[in-house]
Amino acid sequence: MSARASCRSQQRRERMGLKDEVVAEFERLEEDLLYTEKAHFAAAEHFRALHYLLGVTAAVASGATAASAFKDRSTLAAALSIVATVAAALVTFLKPEAAAARHVDAARQLGDLRFRIRQARLLDAHEESQLADGQLRELARTFTAEKQALLADAPTTSPFAFWRGSRKIKSGHFEYQAGNGPNDGRPGA
Repeated sequence: MSARASCRSQQRRERMGLKDEVVAEFERLEEDLLYTEKAHFAAAEHFRALHYLLGVTAAVASGATAASAFKDRSTLAAALSIVATVAAALVTFLKPEAAAARHVDAARQLGDLRFRIRQARLLDAHEESQLADGQLRELARTFTAEKQALLADAPTTSPFAFWRGSRKIKSGHFEYQAGNGPNDGRPGA
């Protein structure tokens, strides 16, 4: 960092109080969690698609093997049998359905943490809140530690899953405002 950038950063910090810094940290945590959460959902989509692709391949190849065996096409039956066996073995070995479930679980936990951070930012850090700056700082520490624990237990995501999740975020898939949805927030509307 250059001396000029460091000086500007220091001046900005002097103008901002601790509460403003904590709110800014909450916003950074929310953004990081949003991208990580959506990457996990994208990874889950990939594993579900893989599960269906391999499962359908195994089922179709098995059925075609039986049909070709009845028509006395032993070479075709042998080839289809190999395809069915390989697809079934890959489903068993890779367990894409279980991997998808782990990614969905991680994404939901990250989303829950993101919502709690948003509530802390909007409610606990509100200027009318009775929480002291030290309590807000402790909340930031707690949220950071919880995020690290969730990420340590979560499966890894691929760069492709992160790219897909990021693309959906940037295209506005997850933008909404309360009261502006299809039901305007009213049941039965």
